[in-house]
Amino acid sequence: MWRDEAFRHFRRTILATHRSSLRTGYFISWDEKKGATPLGNGWRYRTFQIVVIFCIVVALPLSLIRWHNLAFSVKGVDIVDVWFASFCLVYVWIGVQFMWSFAWPYGPKKFVRIFESMLHLEEELQGMIPPEIFTPRRDVIQTTVTHNITTIVALFFYAFDYLIPWLCLVVGFSPYNSIAAVVTSISDKHFFISKIICGFVSTVTMAMVGAVMEIAILMVMYGIVTLYLWTLFLVPTQISFDTGVKIYRALKVTTLIQFDLAKDFVIPLMHHFYAVVWATMAIYCVMIQVIVDGKVTPFSAILCVTMVLVAVFVEWFAIAFVAKGTTLSKEFILEAGRNHGRNKYRKRVSRSLLPNFINVEFVGSVETMREGIEMGYFANFMERVTSNTISLLLARK
Repeated sequence: MWRDEAFRHFRRTILATHRSSLRTGYFISWDEKKGATPLGNGWRYRTFQIVVIFCIVVALPLSLIRWHNLAFSVKGVDIVDVWFASFCLVYVWIGVQFMWSFAWPYGPKKFVRIFESMLHLEEELQGMIPPEIFTPRRDVIQTTVTHNITTIVALFFYAFDYLIPWLCLVVGFSPYNSIAAVVTSISDKHFFISKIICGFVSTVTMAMVGAVMEIAILMVMYGIVTLYLWTLFLVPTQISFDTGVKIYRALKVTTLIQFDLAKDFVIPLMHHFYAVVWATMAIYCVMIQVIVDGKVTPFSAILCVTMVLVAVFVEWFAIAFVAKGTTLSKEFILEAGRNHGRNKYRKRVSRSLLPNFINVEFVGSVETMREGIEMGYFANFMERVTSNTISLLLARK
């Protein structure tokens, strides 16, 4: 039911990876007739691999050195400098883990294959349902739910497309660029030329990192939205028991595929940890500037607000829609048991069903397998961000 929107976002995010690299280095090509084609060789894919190696060998160590020097070696340093060094370090670290999955030839192929299988699955599910039942129910869901999801996701990705590149440009040519700061501290010769080269390389690299994160996040979001909307379609059910169970079990396969993809990326399974760190960094930076300087610079304010919104959105989306899907799947199981409890075979089938949910947690549990993800996870996120920020402020000398 979200197939067309997912396809449009998929095309747009692929083209975003082309733009961010100035059309010189990417891992998926796009043709209006053939669609997405994963790259396993060619100079553009080699360029992308070089950028990944650059991030691992150069950008990440230099960001770590810059952060260490400011945080531990220099006295009387501006807290804003420390915060920007921390931001660059975390940003590159997260991006490297996403990019690493695509740096090997099988990565893009697996990614495109999974996305196309998801699109095909939605088409197959729609084909199982008579049009006279599917169309009215789909129209109701699109009016009440799908439109809101589409709007929220579109705003999120438009921010990635248009806001992130500008932020990368500003940081790249600012004094807060960790790579430029380390390089110019080694030698003062050709200072201006070094700043220009480092700024340009940093801007393109950070933009490419953002584009790769965007396309990876889209894949995870698509799985979550598909599970939620199709489970919502099943409750209340107007289709036969056998068709409903087939669709429900097909969605179960989807959750396993999505979990396998999340393990490849690693980051989605640790979204809670990184979202807490991301939001805590942003709020702490603003609070420190208010306490020390009595004001917040406009650029810092924009960047911090963007970071908090991204962290809250990712955490809310990863938890809220998974929790809603889990609740709906429980309702489907209960409804199937009530409606078909007198049939022994159908009763056994309904009892064998477990709640469908996409496991986006690094550590699972038996309770999670039985009950699924609940909204209490989001409350934990808010509590930890607040608690960590207060602890850092109290511990500050």
